[in-house]
Formats: sequence, C-alpha cells, structure tokens
Amino acid sequence: MENAISVTISPLQMLISLTFQAWIIVFPIILIRKINYLIALIESEKYEEDTDTFVSDDG
Repeated sequence: MENAISVTISPLQMLISLTFQAWIIVFPIILIRKINYLIALIESEKYEEDTDTFVSDDG
C-alpha cells in the first residue's frame, strides 16, 4: 500500500514556481524600502517647515 502521490511538473511550471517564491521574498523588501523613503521624505519636509518657522519667529 503506497500512499505517496508523485506529480511531475514541467520546467516552465518549475520556473514560474521559483519566480513566485522569489517575488514573495522580494516584494515586501521593496515595499518596506519605499515606505521608509517616503517617511524620510515627509520627515525632512516637516523638519524644514519647523526650522523655517523657528527662524522666522527668531528673526
């Protein structure tokens, strides 16, 4: 009694599977880097606005 199921896949299916698995790893990395970039951009603009306000109040 063998319960093992053997499935053969084509090289194209193997390539698609490998690409999908790599995308699952790469996509969040790209997303996190993009979000970090946008946060840094927003913070730098906020910092510039704060310093401009501070300088104009001082002067």
